Amino acid sequence: MCKRKETKKIPKLFLAAGQLEGPHVVRDLNKLHQTLLKSGFSAANIKKVIHEDGKHQEWYWAREFPTAYQWLFGDEK
Repeated sequence: MCKRKETKKIPKLFLAAGQLEGPHVVRDLNKLHQTLLKSGFSAANIKKVIHEDGKHQEWYWAREFPTAYQWLFGDEK
């Protein structure tokens, strides 16, 4: 039987929200970010972005997708 070398990947998280998404979205995103840090996630593995014009709509997600994808997967080999 062939043994596979297992590698542990450290997860990266991209958190994005917009000021126009609702009264609690940015507050809750900030709470999530703090909870992740307190639970042991490295700040280097979490990218949090908050945009003044961001809304819970497809145009916003489409605009942010390339940045998120590049940050999450751009340095993979």
